[in-house]
Amino acid sequence: MQLLVFRGYTPVISIQVTLPGFSAWVSPVVVLFRLVATRWMLALLLVLVPAILNLSAAQERSTKTSSSLSPPGCATGNCGLRSSSAYTELVIGVFQHVYDDNEMRNLYRWGKTSNVWRDFDDDLDDFLARNRVLRISVGKAREPFILIVSKAEYDGAPPLPGDLVRYVPLRPHHDAEGRKAPSRFSVLSGCIAILCRTTDGPCFKNYEEGFFNKSTGVEINVRTDKTVPSGKVVDPMTALPVKAVKSAL
Repeated sequence: MQLLVFRGYTPVISIQVTLPGFSAWVSPVVVLFRLVATRWMLALLLVLVPAILNLSAAQERSTKTSSSLSPPGCATGNCGLRSSSAYTELVIGVFQHVYDDNEMRNLYRWGKTSNVWRDFDDDLDDFLARNRVLRISVGKAREPFILIVSKAEYDGAPPLPGDLVRYVPLRPHHDAEGRKAPSRFSVLSGCIAILCRTTDGPCFKNYEEGFFNKSTGVEINVRTDKTVPSGKVVDPMTALPVKAVKSAL
């Protein structure tokens, strides 16, 4: 065993390892350094790999969120929300939920970041103070529909979860908040009326849920706005099925 070997001008402590058919010089210092370096590299990889994976997942979630066209509370599409007007047709469905302030803030931010409400005033406080956002479900598929009504109108007759309601767009220039300083969001507002309370089971049998042309009462497809072949027909004024209206005359 040789304890000191000169490599050039640098003394290195080495040990000669001899095996049958094999002989080599091994430096314990180099071996120890490599072991320590390997452990540090493994520890560094254990820290960096999860961090990189988490960053990639966060970026993917961020991309999905930023590219999403659906508002909070809506799985696909815009669920009736539009950029420059309220949904223009008649809707009959079951009231589900009124958004709280936090949900309204998220909806407002979605409208601004998705550019759906790009041209509206950047006054979140005014939006919260003067409006209410409601969600109803429609038909057997429980199609979600989101609408905006003025706070004054909502407070006048607030629906309860499970109530059957009718939605129609507001008439032009109608603003329940007052004409002196109408909210920009008033053009997105609709009118909601309670047809049946959730406790009045027999009342529900008098109506048909769905999306209907506000002028003719003919059932339409909410995604295409086209007439549903052999669809239902309701009276636009009473929201009752046309056959029920005719039999009552």
